[in-house]
Parts: sequence; structure tokens; C-alpha cells
Amino acid sequence: MTRALVALAILVGGCGATVDVYRYRPAPLPAGQSPQALLDGALRQLITVEWTTGHHPIPPGRLLVAPDATGIAGTLILPSGNAVPQLYVAYREFPSTVRSVSCFQNQWTVHLADRSGRSLDLVFPSRQSARQFLDAATALGHNQVVSR
Repeated sequence: MTRALVALAILVGGCGATVDVYRYRPAPLPAGQSPQALLDGALRQLITVEWTTGHHPIPPGRLLVAPDATGIAGTLILPSGNAVPQLYVAYREFPSTVRSVSCFQNQWTVHLADRSGRSLDLVFPSRQSARQFLDAATALGHNQVVSR
């Protein structure tokens, strides 16, 4: 019943809606596709990435978001080309690291936080790509917990 209500809220709510992450349940992944491949595909669709480092000012540069075997890393690329690690969200922490999912002007934003309170907002072009990201990251986290 809960899954049906969440799905209905997402479909009916459209943009201007917020997904209730406290009742979020990952959907089954498409047969024959690995969670890592689905996550990579979702991240390639990112429109923009916004982040904060808590109370510290953010130096100029751009944030590179990349998945690895255990989570998603945000690395700041400075104008000089040097890479400075900024934040990390482990798959095993999904979906508890998701603060909210919102939609504005047909763009879906997944709002994440790492253990240090730094936030990462990933903006996707569609509900499908945001959901694919969440479902794949959650599946990867579940796989890590089960294998330990």
C-alpha cells in the first residue's frame, strides 16, 4: 500500500512536488542490468551539481561527481587543475543520506548529505533518471551490506 501511495504521489504530483523519502522504497531494477551500469547511466544525465561544505566557503572551481565501488565521491577541480576531495556518500548509507527529492521546472533534484553534514544536490532532467539513480545506489548499498 505504501509503495502505491508514493508512486501515485510522484506521478500525480508532477513538478512542484516533493517525494516523501521516509516512505521511499526502491523499485526492482530492470532485468539483466547491473546496478553500477544503471547508476553510471543516471549520473551521465546530470544537468548540474550543487554542493556546500558546511560552514566553510567553497573555493572556486567545479565539482566532479563520480561513482566508485563503494559510493559516490565529489571532488573539487580547482582552476589550476588540482583535484581536492570534498565529500563522499557511501552506497550502504542510501537511502538514509537522502534528505529529499524535489521537482521544479521539470527538473528533479536529489538532495543528499554526507556524514559531515556537507550537502550534495544532483539535478536530473526527469523523474525517471532521478529514480534510476536512487534505486541503483540503494541496490549497490544493499549488495554491500549483504556481502559483509
